Amino acid sequence: MKTFLQLFIAVSISIISQAQTLPGINYQALLRNAEGQPLASQTIIVQVSILHGSETGTPVYTETQNATTNAFGQINLSIGEGESTLGVFGAINWGNGPFFLKTAVDLTGSGTFHELEVVKFYSVPYSLVSAGIPAMSSDARDAIQSPVSGMQIFNTNRKCIEFFTGTGWTSSDAPGTIKPFASSADKIPEGWLLCDGSEISRTEYTELFEAIGIGWGAGNSTTTYNLPDLRGQFLRGVDITAGVDPDKTIRTAKYSGGNTGNNVGSFQEDIYYQHSHLYPVINTGCGLTWTETYWALPSVQLTNAYNHCGAPVGESSGGNETRPRNAYVNYIIKF
Repeated sequence: MKTFLQLFIAVSISIISQAQTLPGINYQALLRNAEGQPLASQTIIVQVSILHGSETGTPVYTETQNATTNAFGQINLSIGEGESTLGVFGAINWGNGPFFLKTAVDLTGSGTFHELEVVKFYSVPYSLVSAGIPAMSSDARDAIQSPVSGMQIFNTNRKCIEFFTGTGWTSSDAPGTIKPFASSADKIPEGWLLCDGSEISRTEYTELFEAIGIGWGAGNSTTTYNLPDLRGQFLRGVDITAGVDPDKTIRTAKYSGGNTGNNVGSFQEDIYYQHSHLYPVINTGCGLTWTETYWALPSVQLTNAYNHCGAPVGESSGGNETRPRNAYVNYIIKF
């Protein structure tokens, strides 16, 4: 144990005094035997753990690194760049300290590590707090052990900042969020897709698939699904139980496998509300009176010209559709 005590003292001084280079922490140690002689040119395995809260706290990150001592028994490592066996180094919330460094060494490659004492991190690692939000994939995020409430990461898959609520990960724009975008489709920001009905991968866009499923179309029914197709269309809130949409039960799916009825993603063709027009007619012996009701086609404007058997004669007017005033935007969806 005398050998390892000497090693620990050298390491503790190095960690406190050495500058760091992102994304890891510079780690330097001198290895000596029980007689105080350097362990020169020897291959070893170093195990490093970051503990949270106390010297016996929960490890939030553990890694191993192979190293070879130089002629003076010195090794130089960058903590954070080894082979992780627990957690993600870039996801450590250094602002939620204190944190402690625990080291162990395997001098023979036997797989047996000799544990050293634990040293507390002071000011050096905490400069990581100002280095920005750690970037990682969704898989790396989900591998974080015991994330703390308020922890933030940049998700490289979704191209957005996410934070931990205490029960799960979320972002200001959750997967499936639809927004109007006031520019052309070729300028859509990263992390968003055009709502054009395209088929996309269920595995590449996993979190969006978990959010919207096949509600807007089942794609090829196995590996893809459809985005919403909102080109040239207005959006309408789901009726649920409001009783505003009298035809909510007969809504259809725009793409195969999509939702129908009173559900998100269902579709309705355009239609005119039924109505009638009451017009006076000339009684010419056909039996018509002033109270006769005539149904008028939506595209027909009735005039003062009359058929002598009583049927009003109309003239066509209007455009190619019935619509309110509108302005074009591109609808985009967060993945």
